[in-house]
Amino acid sequence: MEKGKNQYRLGEVLKKISTNKQIAPAYNEYKIRKWWMETMGSMIAEQTKKLYFKGGTLNIYVDSASLKSELNANKNTLAESINQHLGEEAVRKVQIW
Repeated sequence: MEKGKNQYRLGEVLKKISTNKQIAPAYNEYKIRKWWMETMGSMIAEQTKKLYFKGGTLNIYVDSASLKSELNANKNTLAESINQHLGEEAVRKVQIW
């Protein structure tokens, strides 16, 4: 099917959004939040007070001291898993609060 002048495939639009320097950080944060909820499970997600991504740093605020300790011990693995999910090396540092 031939596309008109202003018609694009959804995948093309999402790729353009994800590479736009102004939009990409917010889009990556959205994908990280979604990954966090799906991958970490409801118990950990409920203990997560705040999660935000800025300037290559993922900041995670948690209620539980034991969870904080566990996440701190696995920061590198966490960053690698998220970057693999994103398909790029977006997360350079993880801070647990």
